[in-house]
Amino acid sequence: MKFLITGGAGFLGINLAERLIKKNHKVRILDMRDKPKLANRIEYIKGDIRNFSTLKKIGNVDEIYHLAAQSNVMGSLKDPDYSFSSNIIGTYNVLKYAESCNAKKVLFSSSREVYGNPMHLPVDENHPLNPLNLYGSTKAAGEMLCKSFAQSKNMDIRIVRITNTYGTRDIGRVIPIFFAKAAKNQDFEIFGGNQILDFIWVRDVVEGI
Repeated sequence: MKFLITGGAGFLGINLAERLIKKNHKVRILDMRDKPKLANRIEYIKGDIRNFSTLKKIGNVDEIYHLAAQSNVMGSLKDPDYSFSSNIIGTYNVLKYAESCNAKKVLFSSSREVYGNPMHLPVDENHPLNPLNLYGSTKAAGEMLCKSFAQSKNMDIRIVRITNTYGTRDIGRVIPIFFAKAAKNQDFEIFGGNQILDFIWVRDVVEGI
């Protein structure tokens, strides 16, 4: 099968691409970043999901994994315009492209941030959406776009709400920061101290997807 992974040069995207290649699928990656080191069989396209003409040039694919986004809370606070345009306009473009090329399935990577503060534990898929920040709000908006396309266009669209992922190729977030400090025998810097976070290994996320 032919797969397109938007945001495929990111931490999760590369792990997913390599898993699909091992299953002998054809994989195309669309990403704004410079090409990272990838398996030879992965086709790399540098481009922006906010530009619909870039998506149209890709051609037909069987399934789309839409991972491209402003992918964290702090990034959205620093650049809210980019967060809005990437996570909402970009998602709309990807869905429009999926419809135009008759993709059999689309998977949208959402976030636990759409729940806000949990009203009950464990948090299940029926928990109300109550995002408390711009990032969570843009992800919730992306989900609404997915549901709209699924209903009005009769498309097969799946949504996964991903929590704190860690593992191979992860950089700049809490788990790799802690490991780097531990390797140097440095103290960990803890903010707050009362939070409870669920961490999940990247390969488990990939297998779930």
